[in-house]
Amino acid sequence: MNTVFETALSGKHIVIVGGSSGMGKATAKMATALGAKVTIASRNTAKLQAAAGEIGSGVRIAPVDTTDGAGVSSWARGLGSVDHLVISASSAARGAFTDLPIDDLRAMFEAKFIGPYMTAREVLPVLVKGGSITFFSGVLSRRPSAGATGLGAVNAAVEALAKGLALELAGRARVNCISPGMVATEAYAATPEETREAMYAQVGSSLPAGRVGEAEDIAQAVVMAMTNGFLTGSVLDVDGGHLVRDLRLPQVQRQIGSLPKTDLFRVAVLASSKQIMGLEAASKLGRTRAQAQPALLTFNRSAVLGKLGS
Repeated sequence: MNTVFETALSGKHIVIVGGSSGMGKATAKMATALGAKVTIASRNTAKLQAAAGEIGSGVRIAPVDTTDGAGVSSWARGLGSVDHLVISASSAARGAFTDLPIDDLRAMFEAKFIGPYMTAREVLPVLVKGGSITFFSGVLSRRPSAGATGLGAVNAAVEALAKGLALELAGRARVNCISPGMVATEAYAATPEETREAMYAQVGSSLPAGRVGEAEDIAQAVVMAMTNGFLTGSVLDVDGGHLVRDLRLPQVQRQIGSLPKTDLFRVAVLASSKQIMGLEAASKLGRTRAQAQPALLTFNRSAVLGKLGS
């Protein structure tokens, strides 16, 4: 028996820009398995060919450099009719506000905002009425990180674009945005394996989901965005709870939870005057540096007061 997704995607033409790796490739695999006709696109022809071989029959490749306006226009005209457009291609430039080279910042905006903007505009004439466009942003748009303010800004710009286009293209196409958290993909392949796995474990332990994402987690959200006819103008946070996570370390959380109410009251009093760091609060109670795990993690006053009231 066909699933709802199979019924909605069978025979549909889906174009995935960034489909040669990571979350885009996972989406291409899932869409193909659901009966869609998939075209994957990126700048690297060799990677596209390898991905197509991995995904299997029914996938075609269409190389494109999304920062080349004339090239994108010609590429779009050769696609034929398109039911759904997914733009997962990404770029990240990190660095302190005072240190990040402006050329790196411009290149990131070209790749992650201008490129998707041009791609969507050029594909629109061949996008069937009632089709969809799905952009990709990232969790830093609403949970900033020091050293990644430029990346947060471009992610926010992509989300604003999706919301604005949902209004501008109402009745013509639905437009949404996927905002992933940390996802284990080839994007981290250059990081030494031991360091990479330690990073995944550390980040995962801080998330309500208890782990970092897999590319398939994101693909499931993209399939839902393509097939849900009542979804438009939305940013789907597929981040394991990153936006709502409590930044305190699990061990520090457990230590606070085990404190008698008299000590909790002392923590609450300290937190009421200002937000204090986990190490500082623990040291006030005579905890050792090792017990406190000196990370730059802020105690949440309301959480402490809530514990007092329990």
